Amino acid sequence: STSETTTPTTPTGPPVTHSAHHLLSLKLNETNYLSWRTQIMPFLRCQKLFGYVNGTIVCPVPTDVEAYNNWQQHDNNLMSILVGSLSAEVIPTVHQASTSKQIWDTLQEAY
Repeated sequence: STSETTTPTTPTGPPVTHSAHHLLSLKLNETNYLSWRTQIMPFLRCQKLFGYVNGTIVCPVPTDVEAYNNWQQHDNNLMSILVGSLSAEVIPTVHQASTSKQIWDTLQEAY
């Protein structure tokens, strides 16, 4: 059994991906950033994931193993959601990103 003693800003429930592909039907391409952003922001807020991309939910120190692992799981889930919402021509733009915030920032700068 796992305890929920993580930091209050870190979601402790299971990551939500099952509905992402149904709700995020618009794939980001080189010309529709504002439409894509309008689609994805409410989804991220509803899933309590927006803090990962805007920097308010920060990665805990690795010595807090449970909180660190929980954060990593949620951030990797979010990275999967973000990359899954990109068109094939946009994906190379974020190849170097290792966190969801890096993906978000890279896309904001690029488009």
